Amino acid sequence: MTLNPRKHSPHRHPLRWSFTPCRLRSFSRCPLRDGWPLTGWTPPRGMVLPGKRVLVVEDDAFARGAMSALLEAEGYQATSAANGREALGQLRGALLPDLILLDLIMPVMDGLEFCRRQSNDGRLADIPVLIVSARDAVLPDPSLVPQIVGHLVKPVLVDDLLAHVRRETLRARSSG
Repeated sequence: MTLNPRKHSPHRHPLRWSFTPCRLRSFSRCPLRDGWPLTGWTPPRGMVLPGKRVLVVEDDAFARGAMSALLEAEGYQATSAANGREALGQLRGALLPDLILLDLIMPVMDGLEFCRRQSNDGRLADIPVLIVSARDAVLPDPSLVPQIVGHLVKPVLVDDLLAHVRRETLRARSSG
């Protein structure tokens, strides 16, 4: 019996296909990352100063883990909390982060209440907050919550998130 090379080629056999795991950041030049239209200067990719800390406050465990893993892959020290109360507890007993990524709609303590309590605490009031929330989330008035530096709508593009985080952590380093 002769085998048909089209049907029985070892390159077409499904069990011999080897899929390599997807890397988090295997992008070539990207217009969103390299020429991102943010106000002000956006630092280039890979420009992360050592010791940059980011706190991710997100109730969805998958999104929290994904953002933390992405930030750690980029060289940041990422910590996470499932709600505002847990985040305030971490902030009171640890080194302060350079940036907080905050979801607004969470159980226990939502993002707006977290921002109010952060503003009232003198030690935490200067930490910038980047809102990462749903499209229909009600944003607070910037005059009432001055620590909010931006808003990203879920689902967040990786390049958008990294550009904002990079810009704000470098701004925090230069002003602090």
